[in-house]
Amino acid sequence: MATRIHRLESIIERLPLYSSAEAAAVPARPKQQSKEIFIVHGHDEAAKQEVARFIEKLGLHAIILHEQPDQGRTIIEKFEHHSDVGFAVVLLTPDDEGHPKNEPAKAKPRARQNVVLELGHFIGIFGALQRVRPSEGWY
Repeated sequence: MATRIHRLESIIERLPLYSSAEAAAVPARPKQQSKEIFIVHGHDEAAKQEVARFIEKLGLHAIILHEQPDQGRTIIEKFEHHSDVGFAVVLLTPDDEGHPKNEPAKAKPRARQNVVLELGHFIGIFGALQRVRPSEGWY
């Protein structure tokens, strides 16, 4: 508890170091009424399709990047174009394994690196992470 209080006090002490001009330099993304939901996924095809079909049953439009036409764009340009959405669903499925260097016996399942990167992208866009816990609903 004391460590947490110390951290908070440290943050409060540093607040004057940030000018209001710096805070205003990063514009807040306006909340938009969009029916498009970007689905970030790994290699679990069944999970991806199940989520996409559920979203469509709600009358929304599921954006799955590889299903969108390239139109001569690079993958990054295509991603940037289609990530202008109201929401994103990120499926962190255990498609890869990770372990400490030189310790393959400690391998554990993990999400693919591109999925983690895209999660970070959407956290940057939306400014906050909303999670769903099946037993608790939205928070």
